[in-house]
Amino acid sequence: MKTVSGFCTISRHAIAVTMVAVLAACGGGGGGGGGSPALIDLTAANRDSVARAAASSVMSLGVSTSIPVLSGGSPVGMLWRTVTGTERERPLAVFNGTVACDISGYATVTLNDLNGDAIFNVVGETATVVFNQCQDDAYEVMNGTAVITLTGVDSMRFDMAQLSQTAVNGRHAMTLDGSLNLVCVQLSPTSARCTSTAREPLRAVIHTHLFDDTVTAQAGFVEEATYDDATGHTLSTLRGTVSSAAAGGAFSVATDVAIGKLAIDAYPHEGRLRISGERGTMLISPQSSAQAQVELDTDDDGSFESSESEDWDWLL
Repeated sequence: MKTVSGFCTISRHAIAVTMVAVLAACGGGGGGGGGSPALIDLTAANRDSVARAAASSVMSLGVSTSIPVLSGGSPVGMLWRTVTGTERERPLAVFNGTVACDISGYATVTLNDLNGDAIFNVVGETATVVFNQCQDDAYEVMNGTAVITLTGVDSMRFDMAQLSQTAVNGRHAMTLDGSLNLVCVQLSPTSARCTSTAREPLRAVIHTHLFDDTVTAQAGFVEEATYDDATGHTLSTLRGTVSSAAAGGAFSVATDVAIGKLAIDAYPHEGRLRISGERGTMLISPQSSAQAQVELDTDDDGSFESSESEDWDWLL
């Protein structure tokens, strides 16, 4: 057995960094299939669906930020907090059994404790969490199953099956299926950098008060997020291929400028996301935690046919 030392401090930041959302954030939870799908053209007709799916790749499928179910924590973040507890002296000491959630419902945690010390600290140990109408705050309710596997000194794997988060007010909901790898490196006493990679297609079924979509981050989708606990600020970069049922196909996503978000805000306030199709380019640039600029160049001539400021609540 390989005991993990020095992982406790990193895990505190991983708790703060993980949310997913990311990644969350997906593909029905099943195996990968062959290669990335062909890209669609970006047009005025699919502009709204592409913009919303791309925003979902940042907010829902990335582990560093939370789907804005009224500013609650993400499924992955809630999962990790339930398993380890963020206020304990030993943050990797795992509660093994059924625990009541703060407001209502419960979660059942089962630790495969290889060395019998009741601490999540040996490579290969797993913690299985089943949420049942678990409500820890006034904003969202969790259901579904996830398994966390410790894979290395600074790494773990999240496997999610119908892991869902629903806003109490009904305006937002997300259900995750799939698997991702998470590797975290401590940068300072208050900061860490975590890289999440989709091990297989990672699917988020998204429902909002304005639209419904199934957004899939294809295998190999990567998010790197740096979180500073002292400032509550996260910077994230993303790259990979995303598919959207509403948009009718796939497109590539990358960050020109790192996406910045404060823990106190529901949405990012800075950065620039570039979305590329077989033909056409879209830029999404957060202007504040309330709005983002959406620009579309349908023929890749460097001139944007449309440029509009949209509320984040419209995007996701």
